[in-house]
Amino acid sequence: MNYPADTTNQTLSVIDGLATQARALRLSINVNMWQLARVFIEAKELVPHGEWGQWLKENADVSERTAQDMMAAYRRFGGKPPFEGLSPTRTFKLLPLPEGSEDRFMAEHDVQNMSTREIQEAVKKVREEAQAEIDQARAKAQAEVEQERQARMDAEQRAVDAENRAPEIPKELAEELERSRETIAKQQEEVERL
Repeated sequence: MNYPADTTNQTLSVIDGLATQARALRLSINVNMWQLARVFIEAKELVPHGEWGQWLKENADVSERTAQDMMAAYRRFGGKPPFEGLSPTRTFKLLPLPEGSEDRFMAEHDVQNMSTREIQEAVKKVREEAQAEIDQARAKAQAEVEQERQARMDAEQRAVDAENRAPEIPKELAEELERSRETIAKQQEEVERL
């Protein structure tokens, strides 16, 4: 007796195998991007000035812009595990992050499962928040500078006023001086009388 082949199980098995291959190749693309970026950085230092674009075209078939993005990503994120599994597109979308905010951003966002548009919006929000902090710090520093400038001008004005003011005799000294005058006047009267 002949039974029909179980094509459903065979199809699922093939699809599972292809999915495994796809994940492995995708991971390979990510790893290769980091390695290619490292190669670009090393090569750029050695390729004669003005020949970089041609070198890229002949040896890597990528645009200068893409190579620049790859090198920038490598310099900034290379060797950091949270970034190594990201696709080049997602990685490039993270480049505008303010310097030093990368690790926090990765901890707060599931970048692997975000669309590139969501990444862009999240990065834009972080940049705006960072700019607001910078603007606030700048305004505070400017206010402190202005306050210091005003205090210095006030001190200079007090010094000028003190120079131009007639000398003031302290009350105790004025009273002592008046007593001395009275004593002198009494003594002069005594001298005249004698």
